[in-house]
Formats: sequence, structure tokens, C-alpha cells
Amino acid sequence: MNFRDNLSMSLRSIGTNQLRTILTMLIIGIGICALVGIQTSLSGLRQFLNSDFASMGSNSFNIRWGGAGAEGNDGGEASAPTPITYRQAMAFQDKFGYPSVVSVSVLAKQSSATIKYLGKKTNPTISVFGVDDAYLDISGYEIGRGRWYSSQELTRNAMVTVLGGGVAKRLFGDNTNPINEFVNIDGLRFRVIGVLESKGVSIVASDDIALVPLSTARAYMIREQAQFAITVKVGKPTEIDAAIGEATGLFRQVRGLNIKEKDDFEITRSDSIAAMLVDMLGKIGIGGTAIGLFTILGAAIGLMNILLVSVNERTREIGLNMAIGARRSSIMMQFLTESVLICMIGGFIGIVLGILIGNQVALGIGSQFTMPWMWIGIGLSICVVVGLGAGIYPAIKASRLDPIEALRTV
Repeated sequence: MNFRDNLSMSLRSIGTNQLRTILTMLIIGIGICALVGIQTSLSGLRQFLNSDFASMGSNSFNIRWGGAGAEGNDGGEASAPTPITYRQAMAFQDKFGYPSVVSVSVLAKQSSATIKYLGKKTNPTISVFGVDDAYLDISGYEIGRGRWYSSQELTRNAMVTVLGGGVAKRLFGDNTNPINEFVNIDGLRFRVIGVLESKGVSIVASDDIALVPLSTARAYMIREQAQFAITVKVGKPTEIDAAIGEATGLFRQVRGLNIKEKDDFEITRSDSIAAMLVDMLGKIGIGGTAIGLFTILGAAIGLMNILLVSVNERTREIGLNMAIGARRSSIMMQFLTESVLICMIGGFIGIVLGILIGNQVALGIGSQFTMPWMWIGIGLSICVVVGLGAGIYPAIKASRLDPIEALRTV
């Protein structure tokens, strides 16, 4: 009995037991779908994260309050938080001698500001930042319409603002030019001088923001204990470690820390955040893979049960085949072919669904269509392994039947 005959008999057997076979295919398909779908969506998420953080560059880092020193330098009870003050941020900017761009910013209103224009207003979810002239260079934003701040506007408490793309679209629509129009930000009247390019779905940047000059934010919008942030951008990624080392030493002096005290601030590289999130996605992927494999294991047990029932139902057929000359190896190969075929059909269905569902998730967050060739190969390989594993015992049982006893079966 050649492979074509085995395949023909396997297809006929599958058609005879349609309900049980379809249910088994669906279980295998669900397992493969979970496996391929999760990995496809995670691949899209990784692609999205890498491209998103690449806009900030791998040659920048942030200095913010936090770290071990903020929790008590002597290892005892935590000390009161000491935010980075404006004077400290300016002192660092003036004294930092490493070739770089240094920007100081402050979060004046965090996801709580409402911006109004005539009869329209945004939800109270807008973040308002006070920024300096270098902010545009290190933030990953670009001016879409209008212009950036002049040096006079940045130093003289000018009531001007640059709006995020989402805010401008919500207030002005597509037909109204927002430049030189006046908006109200939490009771203060600002003239719009620019609109940022829309970032769409992003982790490192948002369209729901408004930028005002740092001097204006200090004069009219922030409290005394506001948290200032420092961002440093060096020329090349290879220079970032040296820049961080110099920045750490200088900022310890600015903060007045002695040699025994721990850092009460955090220095975070922009690419380290992406690496952390990608690592987190990898752990999620391991969990998703485990779920898919357990589902496939359950399907394998169900498939084995179906094949064992099939052996009992086809005992007379098996005996007849042996009586007319079929070898035990041919009977065994027939059942193995049937088992692998059921797994391959179910796996193919699961792969198609997994690719569609995974890419639907990826496209929903702004990533590109991804074809997970590696996981397609892994999925098909798993189907073959499961088919052989589930079919081997029923195949051996069928091949060991006594043809005379089998023919006596009614």
C-alpha cells in the first residue's frame, strides 16, 4: 500500500467520522491559533515599540527625581521627597560640559487640563508642559504647522502655545487654520503659534498635549514643588555611557549629596525603556505559548481517543485488509497518516486565524502587517509531532490485531 492509497483511505475515514474529526480539528486549530496569534501580535508590538522609541533616538537620557536615595540614604525610614527644582535644573544645564543638547521641562498640568476654543473644548485629559528652546530637538516631535518659539517668547513669559495634533484637530477641525487663534487653557488665554505633527498611537509621545514656554509655566501655572525634568541628547549612541557618568557626578554636586549618600535621582536611557518593555513582551509571549501548547496537548489526547474508537469500529475492515495481503506496517502507516492529516488541517486553519487576529491587534496600535514565518513553521512542526504522538499507540494497536479474530467481528 503506497502513500497515495494511505492518503485516500485516511480522507475517507475522516469523512466517515465528520463530527468527531471536526471537533478535534477545531481544538487543534484553537491551540495553534493562540500560539501563532499571540506571537504575531507580540511581533507587531515589538516592531511598534522599536520604531516608536527610535524617534527619540538611542543617544538620549532623562534625569528625574527618584532612586534609592529618595527612600532613605541610611537604609532606614524614607525621607521626604525632594523634587528637582528649577534652580538645580538650570545649574545642571549651565555647568554640564559634555558636548550635548540639554533640555529642561516641567509638567504643568498632567492629564487634567481643559482647552477651549469658542464653543468647543477638549476633555480634561490634556497634559500641559513648560518647555525650553531645546525641547523640540530631543522630544521626537516635529512642527506640522506654524513655528516654534522665538528666544524672546521663551524668556518673557509670553502667552503663546504649540498644540498637539490631536488637540488642534479636536478644536479647529480640518478646515480652520489654528495659527494666531486664541485658546483658553485652564482659564489662561494663549495664542496658538504652532501645531505639532500627529504621532498617532505612541508610547513616548502623545497628541493630547499643549506646550508653553518654561518661563510662562513657572509664572502662571505651576506650584513651588513642581517636578522639573532634564533630558540630555549626545551626538552618538557610543557616547551615552560617558555622558551619563559625567551627568551623575555633576548632578550629585548640584543636589548637594555627600559621598556617603545615595543618588536621590534617576537617570533613564530612552532605549532602556524600550528594552524593558520588549523584555516584558517576551515574558507575556512565554505565557501565551504555554497556553497554546496546553490546548494542543488536550487536542492530542482527544485525537488519540478518536483513533482508538476508530480502531474498534474498523476492526473487521483491518482484518479484511490483512487477509488480502496488507502488511502490519501498512496498517500502522494508514492510522499515522490519518492522525497527521487531521492535525495538519486543524493547524492550517489555526495558523490562518492566528495571523489574521494577531495582525488585527498589531494594526490596531499602528504597527505594520507581520507575517510570522518562524512561528508558521513551528506551528506546522508541532502539528506533525502531535499527529505522530497521538496516532502512534492506536496505529500499533491496529497493526497487532489478529486478522482471523478481526474478521469474526460483527
